[in-house]
Amino acid sequence: HTSKTYEDLLTNVKSAGLKVTPVKPGLEIGLAEEVTGIFLSPPASSYEGLNNYSAVLKLTYQDTSFLFTGDAEAEVEKELLASGVDLSSTVLKAAHHGSNSSTTTNFLQAVRPKIAVISVGHDNTYGHPSSKVINRLEKAHVQVFRTDAHGTIVLASDGHDVTVTTDKD
Repeated sequence: HTSKTYEDLLTNVKSAGLKVTPVKPGLEIGLAEEVTGIFLSPPASSYEGLNNYSAVLKLTYQDTSFLFTGDAEAEVEKELLASGVDLSSTVLKAAHHGSNSSTTTNFLQAVRPKIAVISVGHDNTYGHPSSKVINRLEKAHVQVFRTDAHGTIVLASDGHDVTVTTDKD
């Protein structure tokens, strides 16, 4: 939020005559026919850590859904669980590169994904993804795809099933 890239983004938005709409729970976005998008987070207006300001978005297409969690941590997951919002999703983009600060057991039980995607660099200095998160996903019988191991990951939905293709099939 303080980077030159972000400043350039805001300048370009303004130059194009567009406006920035702050994300808040319940904000719906119009997408393609039969595709709905609703923001679930950030639920609070103030957090100590920047990661918790991540937008959490649920996209639904017929019988399939995708939950994008940004870098949201356990604090936000707990708030989402307490809100009673439907978190169940076919696909979970694991938060914070698979860090142990996210994808808690309770959150994972509410989402009940069939597939999880972890966006993470090879041999990153943070040790992501956490073996604890991988173990939680495996214990929940979630098929895990990681960008460090699988390269580019493409998910496609026909409205009933989600198929996955990767660079390294």
